[in-house]
Amino acid sequence: MMSLENEVAVTKERVAVLLGAGASVDAGLPATNGLTEQLVREVASDLSSNDSVVKALNFVCSAMIGYRGASGGDPYSGLNVEKMFSAIRLLSSRLEHEASPFLSSWLPGVEAFDSHPVSSRDEEITRVLSRALMGTSGFGSVTGYVTDIVRDLRKPGDGSVYRELERELLPRVCKVLADHHDVSYLRPLASLAKQQQGLDIATLNYDLTVESMCEQVGASVQTGIAAWSPGSPLVFKGHDMADIRLLKLHGSINWSYEEQVPGSAEFSPSAGPQSEVLERFIRTRSVKTTDPTTNRNPAIVIGDREKLGGGGPTLALMREFEASLDRANRLVVVGYSFADGHINAVIRNWINTGKDRTITVLDPFWPSSPTGFQADLVAGLVADQGRHRPTVPPKMNVIKKSAASGLHEALSEGPTAGPDTNVSLSIIDKDESYLTLEVRNAGPDIHGISLNSVTVAGNREQTVVGFRAPRSGADYDQRIELGHLSRGSVAQVEVQSISGPNHGRSELTLICYASLGQRQHLFELDWTTSEVSLRPPFGR
Repeated sequence: MMSLENEVAVTKERVAVLLGAGASVDAGLPATNGLTEQLVREVASDLSSNDSVVKALNFVCSAMIGYRGASGGDPYSGLNVEKMFSAIRLLSSRLEHEASPFLSSWLPGVEAFDSHPVSSRDEEITRVLSRALMGTSGFGSVTGYVTDIVRDLRKPGDGSVYRELERELLPRVCKVLADHHDVSYLRPLASLAKQQQGLDIATLNYDLTVESMCEQVGASVQTGIAAWSPGSPLVFKGHDMADIRLLKLHGSINWSYEEQVPGSAEFSPSAGPQSEVLERFIRTRSVKTTDPTTNRNPAIVIGDREKLGGGGPTLALMREFEASLDRANRLVVVGYSFADGHINAVIRNWINTGKDRTITVLDPFWPSSPTGFQADLVAGLVADQGRHRPTVPPKMNVIKKSAASGLHEALSEGPTAGPDTNVSLSIIDKDESYLTLEVRNAGPDIHGISLNSVTVAGNREQTVVGFRAPRSGADYDQRIELGHLSRGSVAQVEVQSISGPNHGRSELTLICYASLGQRQHLFELDWTTSEVSLRPPFGR
């Protein structure tokens, strides 16, 4: 393998990696919402605007946007490509859905844009109409046929337009995701694979960014799909020689389904030279590799409801994902929002069955107030366990950076035993009317920091006028925002009291917005001695 820049430090720990959609954004590929918008444009440009498929797609997307907006949410957050495919698939078989008996009707557009086949009796209708026109029979029978046609048109649609829409969309998913840009930012993965003698990477993405990076640096990569056969485990040939085992849990744009039908071909249910060839078997589907730009039947699992469908290699991939985690004691999660319940269950079971197992999350959009499974992670792996319980080291850390800017750091730095904020406050200048304070960050990056005046200790008449940037001449305010404060950096702030800086005490609160939530530090400022002391932290 060629030499790599920014090599990850050699460590005794064994790391596995999970990639979400955010891991491919830096390669110029769209995330879930952006992919939906691009697919809409692709379909509209390739097909006539009057095409029923185009109209159906526009209807589905507008309905999803409207539904989200009607509840007061961000309307465009409804354009999730996974949810769109699930909706299209549901509409194509809506009459068989278990909720159908409880619905009085669907939105009018559901039926308006679907197909409503009419019983085909063209020759019979033509014969009856000809007789009526020639006067050899009345028009009563014609009226009967017209009534039948209207009745057919009023029946629920057969879902064929939505099935055709899915067939049109799937190849375009492959086409869009095949067009990635530079992937050199993923090179730390190959570096780590070399240093720990192999790396298991599970990805929820269909694209070929990891494969392209491996080709770029001369690293070997196997997906296990080449020798896979339905009903068999994945096979990684010569794993000791492979740098990266890539588990594409939801499929790949260069995988295509191939039907295995009894009577048309023989079938081998297991891989290897000694595999048995069956002449009798139940219809199934195997997977072959193909050109993603011409892939009409991609083996990808897309849609919220179909992640663990029985067809394809999904179950075999999930079993291998669980096995790969068992070989690791740290999982680095890149660009994944923890929205997949099946993946979350695997992570939960893994972290809960090993006391030395830890998680590092690389996500620039990690929320300041996590909800759902993200909140479960913080509560279980980071938060204090209570006053009367001994302090235990955290088992998770979050790095709020993109894959391009933070991958090397995430692969190198796991959770530490120290706090996720380490700030100090000191007086560096004293004037007749004010003090100048310096805030120093000796810990991880803080994404936002503010200083507040809380209460007065001692003299109840003593209060802080406020804060402002040093020598700015601006008005004083009871709160000042100091912005981002990276590790080792400092910020200065000017503070003034009503009675001047020569007597009394004040309490100041330093609020830090760290990767895993808000942290508050309470300081006592003694104006007489010009000293600042830190009180025990609160509000964690």
